[in-house]
Amino acid sequence: MAKAKKDSILVDTQQVESIHHFSNSAFETFFTACQHKYELSYIQRLQAPKGLALLTGSAVDTAVSWAYQEKIEGRPLPGVSAVTLRMTSEYFQALLNGANLDGLPDSLVAELGIQAADNPLEAFTALWGSYPERFTGVRLAEKDDPLENYRVVKAALEVYADEHMPAVRPKFVQKTLMVPIPGVSQSMKMVLDLFDEDLRLIDLKTSSMKKPDDWTRTSTQLGTYNWGMDRSGEEVRGLGYHILVKTKKPWVQILKGPARTKSELDDIERVLTMRAT
Repeated sequence: MAKAKKDSILVDTQQVESIHHFSNSAFETFFTACQHKYELSYIQRLQAPKGLALLTGSAVDTAVSWAYQEKIEGRPLPGVSAVTLRMTSEYFQALLNGANLDGLPDSLVAELGIQAADNPLEAFTALWGSYPERFTGVRLAEKDDPLENYRVVKAALEVYADEHMPAVRPKFVQKTLMVPIPGVSQSMKMVLDLFDEDLRLIDLKTSSMKKPDDWTRTSTQLGTYNWGMDRSGEEVRGLGYHILVKTKKPWVQILKGPARTKSELDDIERVLTMRAT
């Protein structure tokens, strides 16, 4: 019975045809993970609260992209403290945006609002210490500690900003591509974190563990992004990951690999077309 119920709400052909574009995550959800989840998230728009990992990655992306954009526009690369301050603000503002303040004393809500504007870390710490159950807009596992997570991510970002960012020569950051999938009405939407002057396409990640050394070769995401750049007329000579590793001693893993070959790009296109048909 449970299986029949699940099958009854799978996304049908008409629904797929009505979708104008897929993001990489949406595409993977629909075709390789769970169509039930796709139905809820992308058709009915019933988005679950963001988890701590997603909030963390978004805050890091925002801070790093901002710093690289400064360099692209000819200004000095912001220092370590400026980059981590930007991440701190983004991270705790996102957490505070997920807090339900209904029913709290007006004076406390007003005080938290002032603190959030000036020092979101202080505002979060105060609310989290007294009302952790109020963060209903953030998906937190029982083991999740937002303050400890912040400490580890900040330490890894400090290493990245100090030891790796100065050597990067960014060509563009956070570029959105919309690439038609041949033979169907849908397109692939992709947001590219970083493309450098060496024509290397790089994705920035945070992770709780070291990634395999060959991840650039096996990554579906980087392969799809490489395909999108190629079909948009942009030459790609290499692929890479910059990974902030949140271990006991935080560190940064830099992975580099070759771009996909023409044959591999053609294979990716065939798979995209076949799955979207």
